[in-house]
Amino acid sequence: MGFDYRAAAGFTLGAAVGQARLDWSLPDLTSTGRADATQAGLYASAHGSRRYADLGFTYSALAMKTLRNVTLAGANQYAGGFHASDFGARFEAGQHIWRHDDAFPVMIYAAAEIQRFTAPAYSESTLAGSAATALAFAAPDKNRLFTDLGFRIDSWRLAVTNADFHASLAWRHLFSPLQSISANFVGSPGTSFTVIGAPLEADSAVTSLGTDIKLSGHLSLGMAFTGAFGTHSAAYGGQASLRHSW
Repeated sequence: MGFDYRAAAGFTLGAAVGQARLDWSLPDLTSTGRADATQAGLYASAHGSRRYADLGFTYSALAMKTLRNVTLAGANQYAGGFHASDFGARFEAGQHIWRHDDAFPVMIYAAAEIQRFTAPAYSESTLAGSAATALAFAAPDKNRLFTDLGFRIDSWRLAVTNADFHASLAWRHLFSPLQSISANFVGSPGTSFTVIGAPLEADSAVTSLGTDIKLSGHLSLGMAFTGAFGTHSAAYGGQASLRHSW
């Protein structure tokens, strides 16, 4: 849920809040996890006849829970939980490079985004079995920076429809795609090791395609598809929005 405020001609301020939940599981290990997120964001946008610039900030408060099953030397079950914070900032700027009768604006744009994830150190608690293979993790404090360079079609309308369409295609480069964390067994505090997560794609193609359908003079329905495609991975999703302007 959010709102926009047009502070001046070509200059808009906005804010939004949201709630999200993510569930995951590892079938082979019969382990599961859950994250509940409360999100807030602020942004400013300046648009001219040929150029634009956007700046946004986000914050997410995350409540994380894990449940891990280990069948080493019997049936063991461990639970973990902690609260984390995620901060983000993004700057994007672009310029029109081609127009067709002011109805098909193509822009080139560049963006940079940084995210910072922080959480306290935590240990798993033993629900069943032995505590020997329960894990304790050091406090993660991770930064992630990526850049986008690509093309965007801001908005175009088919002659026989009441809908505006938009699309983008860009190259994304992620700096430091490897993520790791230090851990040790609760039953053997001196045996520390490093857990390395699945590496993210350093370079990928990111794309979006969406439409805004005008339902009335003040109400519009938005739908969009987004995707990121790399050499060894693909991520995609969709979103829908209802917008009222006055």
